[in-house]
Amino acid sequence: MPQTVTLPGTGEKVAVDKAGGADYQLMKLTNGEAGSTDDIGTEAHPLPIKDSGYKISDLDMAESPFYFGYVTSLGAWYILKLTDTQARYAKGTTGYSTAWGNRKTSVSYDYYDVVF
Repeated sequence: MPQTVTLPGTGEKVAVDKAGGADYQLMKLTNGEAGSTDDIGTEAHPLPIKDSGYKISDLDMAESPFYFGYVTSLGAWYILKLTDTQARYAKGTTGYSTAWGNRKTSVSYDYYDVVF
C-alpha cells in the first residue's frame, strides 16, 4: 500500500512504496497530453506500444532467386532476394503490395548495409 513522505527542504509530498526497508518513489504514467491525469497501463488507457518488428508476409520459392517479403504493422517493408551465393535487399515505408508484385522486374536490390 502506498504511503506519503514529505521531501526535506521543499515540503512537497510524494507517494512511496516501502520494500526491503527502503522507500521507492511511485511515478504515475499519463498519456502525455498537457493537463491530463489519465493513467496509462489501465484497461481504459492501455500502454501504447508500437510493433516495429518485421513479420514474414510472402514467399516466392518457385525457382531461384527466392524472394521473401516482410512487413511491419506500420506498413514498412523489405524484400529479401536470395540466390545460391547472394542475399540482396530492397525496402520501403509504404507500397509493399506494389513492390511485391514488381519484385522480379523493377525493384532495386542492394547489400544489407546499403539498404538499411
